[in-house]
Amino acid sequence: MTKRTKEKPLEVFAGDEIMEMHVSGELLPNRVYQEILDRIKENMESGAPKKIRFVVFTFAMLKMIRYSIPSDYYYALEVRNRKAPAGEGVMLNAVGM
Repeated sequence: MTKRTKEKPLEVFAGDEIMEMHVSGELLPNRVYQEILDRIKENMESGAPKKIRFVVFTFAMLKMIRYSIPSDYYYALEVRNRKAPAGEGVMLNAVGM
């Protein structure tokens, strides 16, 4: 049997100027939506609000975020490939395929 790891539906990474919210899955559950709104509210009420960047991994979630959260509240919305290798040497030689 293979062991499946459960992905967290929302992960928040805060830097100095930008806060990244990684949202995974196909649907946006109410509790995750409420947590996103709470984080946005906390950020706006802080003394030095950070720019918010949403990172999603599916096009379905891209549409969910785009249509459920007003664009005035975030800086950017991007789609990333979760399975892409990171680091140096990610470019593969296509000749040997």
